[in-house]
Amino acid sequence: MACEKAGIRAGYIRRKTLNTYIYKTKKYIIAQILWDLAGVICLAFSPLLQQWLFDYGLQSPLKKIVMANMFPYREMILQR
Repeated sequence: MACEKAGIRAGYIRRKTLNTYIYKTKKYIIAQILWDLAGVICLAFSPLLQQWLFDYGLQSPLKKIVMANMFPYREMILQR
């Protein structure tokens, strides 16, 4: 009886661990897709942003705009 309970308990823990792993993997894949989509959108709109900055006299090279959109330390990059 105790062995059966231990076996059932071990199966439950394995199933729970597997479900947790699958959930975290799905979450990671969705986050990666959204991050890639954000990067594509930034790259797609960066020429428009560069043109807008140029029109208002705030010239900035495309490389700096893309880097500022892709990395969290925007202020440090833009000051260079």
